[in-house]
Amino acid sequence: MDTGPHSGPGFASVTAIGVSGSGDTTLWGSHIHAETSVDAGWIVTGIGQSLGTITVIGSTVHVKVTTTVTSTSRRMMAISSGGGTINLIGTEILYESVASLGNGRLGGIAVTSTGGTINVVGSTFRDGGGTGGTSRSDLFSLLGGATPGLRIAGTKVNTFASLTGGNPTNIAREFDTLGTQKGTSTFPGSGTTVTVVLPVALPDTNFRVAVSANRNETIWVTAKTTTGFTLNSSVSNSGATVEWVIMR
Repeated sequence: MDTGPHSGPGFASVTAIGVSGSGDTTLWGSHIHAETSVDAGWIVTGIGQSLGTITVIGSTVHVKVTTTVTSTSRRMMAISSGGGTINLIGTEILYESVASLGNGRLGGIAVTSTGGTINVVGSTFRDGGGTGGTSRSDLFSLLGGATPGLRIAGTKVNTFASLTGGNPTNIAREFDTLGTQKGTSTFPGSGTTVTVVLPVALPDTNFRVAVSANRNETIWVTAKTTTGFTLNSSVSNSGATVEWVIMR
């Protein structure tokens, strides 16, 4: 679906494939493409779903924006889930824009309901070019709370954004993938402990911590929580700098 230079009377949304019935839809080896060059407030979506089941295998789902955007809330997503079940298997989830988008929320998958199920297996998120936007991310949530139906396997997710500014309680967003975080902490020169606060809270304490210090002393970890942990040193009044990595 390409709106080209056209405009229209107050569209609510432009969607290449919309699934709102209770049946099953399967797409193989396809390119689902939604594109616009119109600066408007309506939503642009490659696949939009509210009911039923859609399975996409070995395909590309693509949203492309070839205009700057003035609306901060405009949503432009390759896939938007409002319910039902979406299965993405070996599929590229692609989004791209002009060199400087300005505003709007551009991304791969938008989660708009707690009632849907999204299974992403062996797929790829790709930012195909351009910069800017109110948010620009692989995953985008309108909820700010738990997204119980989101399951990701064999798929790297680099970026996450939320309308409310919060992180869904069951999604860990880190610097590299959904499985790691990293950072550097320095002991204050007084005492033998330093508290590490994670950049993003984790859903549980089932994670491991690897550390590397710049001084010849023993460093160990205690008091793991979903928001951080404590580094301990064998040296009184330590001033060591410790690089740490957590893995789930």
